[in-house]
Amino acid sequence: LCESALLFNAIITLFVFGPGWFEGTSVGDRLNDRVEMCINTWGDMTDKDNPVPGVNTQVAEGQWSLASGGWLGQGIGHGAMSSTPAGTTDLIMQSIGEQMGFFGVFCIVILLSLLLWKSLLTGFRSNHHFTLFLCAGVAIVTGLQFIIISLGSTGMIPLIGITVPFFSYGRVSLLLNMLAFGMVLSVSSHNRRAAQQASYMKAYTSPVLCTCLTYTAILIFIIGVFFRYQVIEREDIMLRPALV
Repeated sequence: LCESALLFNAIITLFVFGPGWFEGTSVGDRLNDRVEMCINTWGDMTDKDNPVPGVNTQVAEGQWSLASGGWLGQGIGHGAMSSTPAGTTDLIMQSIGEQMGFFGVFCIVILLSLLLWKSLLTGFRSNHHFTLFLCAGVAIVTGLQFIIISLGSTGMIPLIGITVPFFSYGRVSLLLNMLAFGMVLSVSSHNRRAAQQASYMKAYTSPVLCTCLTYTAILIFIIGVFFRYQVIEREDIMLRPALV
């Protein structure tokens, strides 16, 4: 029973729908607030006499930060990063976009794409199943983490308080990311001494290729989202009011 999926799902159910010990609210209520923040980012101002405020203006203020950055940003150290909620953690991409502009965000996405691609390639060339799964696991977890927080901080999906790998302020997160990619570097160092590619590893060519193509498509979409807020709709967002 202790190792069954039944117990695991029971724990998840208690976590989501059980009462909060400190705040008196359930995690389900908090999840609903996050969903509402995504759907009603700016508040409903269709009825001028009875406007409906949004649950939280965090995402809206993040979009303001992106819009104020434009193409090249306001310069490193400039802008109003301290005014952005969680500007060093959840919304670090918004702070980067404000200071370095769309060009800086674009460079970060490209560099992260190269890092994920090299990690998958390192595992594929290792000639061992375990190291392949190790490197692929590091790449997948890192990529999903970046995708979730990037889309959440822009309001495309509900915001989840996770860090942006290597950028968000968080000592434990940074150490774990460095440890994970330290293992990938170790595998890469071993590959330079290894023999030619083993024939049985060629069976993983299609999964690795599909993973790379999937990540490429999603990261291109993320670039498009930031381009929309920082270039296409920049003036509209900077002049748009939020109900607070």
